[in-house]
Amino acid sequence: MGVMRNVEARLSSIGKAWLLRRDFAAARRMHRRRLRGYRREGDAISAEYKKQIKDYWRRFHCRVPTRWHEHYSSRNGLCDVRYIPEELYYTVIDRHFNDRKYYWGVSDKNYLSRWFPQAKQPRTIVRKIDGLLYDADYHLTGFDDAIKSCLEHETVVIKPSINTRGGKNIHFWTRKDGLSELQRAIKGGDDLIAQEALVQHEHISRIHPSSVNTVRVMTLLFDQKVHILSSVLRMGVAGSRVDNASAGGITCGIRRDGRLKDVAYARNGTRYDRHPQGFRFSEGMIPSFDKVIGLLTRLQEQMARFRLISWDVVIGPDGEPILLEGNFRCGGPCIHQLNNGPLFGDLTDRVLSEVFLCRPRSKGLSS
Repeated sequence: MGVMRNVEARLSSIGKAWLLRRDFAAARRMHRRRLRGYRREGDAISAEYKKQIKDYWRRFHCRVPTRWHEHYSSRNGLCDVRYIPEELYYTVIDRHFNDRKYYWGVSDKNYLSRWFPQAKQPRTIVRKIDGLLYDADYHLTGFDDAIKSCLEHETVVIKPSINTRGGKNIHFWTRKDGLSELQRAIKGGDDLIAQEALVQHEHISRIHPSSVNTVRVMTLLFDQKVHILSSVLRMGVAGSRVDNASAGGITCGIRRDGRLKDVAYARNGTRYDRHPQGFRFSEGMIPSFDKVIGLLTRLQEQMARFRLISWDVVIGPDGEPILLEGNFRCGGPCIHQLNNGPLFGDLTDRVLSEVFLCRPRSKGLSS
């Protein structure tokens, strides 16, 4: 709790210490339970490594749990004091860089085409915003017309447009499912988006063709510059339609030149030298990876209120990046640190200095 004493002291002037104290305690309990489920016999770190961790974080007036360092280093073999514990990331660091007052409006998938018109995106068929139906161009439409528009397509992906996590409640409708199933899906919530099913690049499809496998990139707007922190490829397994790690998918780190690393990991840290369906990761390459980085750098530049974003991108058949979404809060460090080491890498000292040693700004600290 040393970290919270430090944060509370700095935030007491704006009256938010009670909020962070509550959230940090809840996050600590949640992540402790999750790590207990991940722990394996033999997981341990040396006394020397533990001392190095505590000495490093003491520079920022923080006492941090070492269980995340134990988890990452036991899985990937990389011992580094700069790993970011998840409870600290979600309750303090993410709040520092991302303004939660604006989150709910900006994160609605129905408005991504407004926010980022310069980015290629999946073709939208129907929008449902606060219970009202619209066509792709934001013109009000009726239920029957919305259904008719969907019936013009062989496959329609219908998913919640706000408050979505882990690929939950995504509905893949096809003609064989019938009219009644489509009507039920469109009626299924007040905030939905119905889009054409994406076709991915053949190089990505051969890894696992049943899911659209996405490139997850975390960017940071820091010191007047966009930094690419970490990139991974998210893949489905065993015929799953979604690639989310929380839904059983696996992730593999991407090198700066677009080549995949040699191993992938499940969310619990299970290591895969090959995809369960046989693909050898060391032979994988993300087509047009430079275009992905260029696009996301330009998008991050314009998002001053959200300086730490996790982006999901699909590589189309023509090699062009297709923006799926931006996660404007709680993008999650776990899959990045498993695959690529400490989230902030060589920026860690400077980032932690801004978060913990400089006078904090009020932005990003509201619930």
